[in-house]
Amino acid sequence: MIKKFIIGFVLILFLFTLTGCYDANTIENSYYIVALGIDLNEDNPDIPYHISIQIAKNKSSSESGGGSSQSSAYSIYSVDAESLNSGISILNNYLDKKINLSHCSAIILSESLARRGIGDILKALSNDHEVRPNSYILISSNKAEDVLDKVANSGEEFSSRFYEYIINSFDYTGYSVETTFNKILSEINDTLGDTIAIYTSVSGDSIQNQGLAIFKDDRMVGHTSAIDSIGYLLLVNKLEESNITITNPLEDNSKIDLEIGIMKDCNKDVEIINNTPYIDIDIHVSAHIASSGDNFDYTSSENIHKVEEIAEKYIKNLITDFLYKISKEYDADIFNFENLYSTKCLTNKELEDVHFDKIYKDSVFNVNVDVSISSTHLFEKE
Repeated sequence: MIKKFIIGFVLILFLFTLTGCYDANTIENSYYIVALGIDLNEDNPDIPYHISIQIAKNKSSSESGGGSSQSSAYSIYSVDAESLNSGISILNNYLDKKINLSHCSAIILSESLARRGIGDILKALSNDHEVRPNSYILISSNKAEDVLDKVANSGEEFSSRFYEYIINSFDYTGYSVETTFNKILSEINDTLGDTIAIYTSVSGDSIQNQGLAIFKDDRMVGHTSAIDSIGYLLLVNKLEESNITITNPLEDNSKIDLEIGIMKDCNKDVEIINNTPYIDIDIHVSAHIASSGDNFDYTSSENIHKVEEIAEKYIKNLITDFLYKISKEYDADIFNFENLYSTKCLTNKELEDVHFDKIYKDSVFNVNVDVSISSTHLFEKE
């Protein structure tokens, strides 16, 4: 009797495994978004957001729904809405399939929106379990919808790769940084420190990386140039490889190209003297001479030392100017110097009495750079 009961129970379980789920969310009934763009609706402040989505067309089936803004392998749909969630709901009602954000590679925010504040948008996105924490966030000087349209018509078979090209160039150029949704959300919610994002613009037929968008709390307060990204990556110990061009100390009207990287981690120290933060920074850079003038003698240690001195001065000026720009002009503590100083305080009250957020803009930076050029590198003369 017991044996019959067990056999019957197993058969019932087996039958359940053969049944399908009528409400399963499969690829056939979902639109997987490649990128999400959010602009301010300039025409109607009562409906503040203009939300755009980029969707890969399903080649195996005809596409229904409203008109796409272009006829490439991707479709772009846009709506005006009072919030991000209501915008997604409107699009779900408009399209014949449910929108799915789990494959969203990039979230594009317009500069006008970023300057107003992105806290509400980030909070709404964080409440959506489909949003990937490693989705890229880009700030566009143009409309976010223009960026989606440009990428959709770029000819790239997989648009997600195009967004990756924009961000991941930091691996070999140093002119970009990795800014993910999870990182920016964490830094904006942190009471100590501010954040950055990649700053882009649409120019002609391309999307150009213009540098860093600087945030104070959740509001964009300004941006820096692409070359400043090298300084940023050196300060956070994430520079993989980059190229700088310096003056040739041995030949007039000649330049030397250096390939640089990090020799060892940057050291930062903060002291408060007479109510002023004094911030010491030591940076150690490895370098190789990529090209130089025809008359450069690579075997001379004296010549190599002169090039090292010029390179040290160049990098020091680059980083010092960058630090003063973000502190004095933007009052943004993107390197979390306050948190660094807090490790020296015995109590929270001791840190609070300093009022670091009020005195940070008066910081004095002392940047020391050590450049070491490898003498064993195979050089290439121009």
